[in-house]
Amino acid sequence: MRHRIFGVVLMAALLTIPALVADATSVIARHSGNGAFVSTGISRAGFFGDTTDDTVSVGPSFAFAPITWPAVAEGTVQGTSSSVGLLSPDVGAGEVQGFVSTALTFGGPSSMDTVHFYTNVLASALSAEDAAGETQSAIIQVFGGVEFFIDPGFGGAAAGDYVGDFHLDPAAVVMTGAGASDPGVGTFLDISVSEMIADPPPFVDFTTIASTDGSTGLDVALFAGRGYRIDFMYGLSVPYGIDPGVEVNVSGSFSPATPVPEPATAGLLGLGLAGMVARNLGRRRAGTRRQR
Repeated sequence: MRHRIFGVVLMAALLTIPALVADATSVIARHSGNGAFVSTGISRAGFFGDTTDDTVSVGPSFAFAPITWPAVAEGTVQGTSSSVGLLSPDVGAGEVQGFVSTALTFGGPSSMDTVHFYTNVLASALSAEDAAGETQSAIIQVFGGVEFFIDPGFGGAAAGDYVGDFHLDPAAVVMTGAGASDPGVGTFLDISVSEMIADPPPFVDFTTIASTDGSTGLDVALFAGRGYRIDFMYGLSVPYGIDPGVEVNVSGSFSPATPVPEPATAGLLGLGLAGMVARNLGRRRAGTRRQR
């Protein structure tokens, strides 16, 4: 009888403890009172030869996502940039096209924040020549970025508290077109995460804490009182006579910190286990006496 009463009391005590789960799966929407910025741009697009440089730049363009927790609507803030560069038809056949997109989808109580970089570029240098008859190569370089600050005091986090993680998947890169496997084709992909331990925006003095060429993913822990910037850069350069196109997809997600039981909670859970052990021992001893 005493064991039964103890079990009822213990169960009632456990039911009064808050559930040990995070009340939100969003990291940025919960902890970034300053919102988040996304940027895109094309740093260089066009044609160049040994003595000529007929390249241009487009951007950067910026988009801002204001966030007010907990009255936040799950949604996406996206920035895009595009460029088309053509050689003069009476000089040669060459074309450069580029599109780049940066999308940050911020979550709420039922979904995680995600980030997605995408670019689709074409660099065609088929018979590309300048006005002097010099052969030219084609080039395009694009970039995207996400910036946010984990504010102390927002979402219950104090300065220096661990609030979650950023995980980046390996990049998916698909190259197509004539000459895609030509050894003269140059390509690079760089994705980096930088951190700033300072005041909220404007962001300055960032230090790179993780980077990848896209062949592998990366993981970064996030802390309150620090600013973060995720940069995506891709470049394609093709020699005269080559005509490839490339599509690149890169995705990442933010996961919240896993809550740790408070000492009082852990103590009650331990007490519950002890009670269950004691009750089982009592039953075994009673059964042994009956057998005797």
